[in-house]
Amino acid sequence: MILEQYRQQAIAYYRLVHDCGVPYEDARNIIGYGVRQHFVVSFNCRSLMHFLDLRAKADAQGEIQHLCELLLPHFLAWCPQVAQWYVDNRWGKARLAP
Repeated sequence: MILEQYRQQAIAYYRLVHDCGVPYEDARNIIGYGVRQHFVVSFNCRSLMHFLDLRAKADAQGEIQHLCELLLPHFLAWCPQVAQWYVDNRWGKARLAP
């Protein structure tokens, strides 16, 4: 019963927040997930830079920007010279990788 009440309140608040102008992809954070996720990704250097170019930019969704911030230290450890060049010249600038 309590979970059903919470669900109904969350849905009502989700609709209210969206009606106030919050985009769906941000408003959905109000609704509880209750699901743990684990995933594995693999990149070569060029494809990682391309991914970061597309997803670390200022207008990308917050969750994916955060993922990029989590990937960056691994990039710096894996390819320090290339990654440092990337940070200095391209990080957050939304240019496409070479």
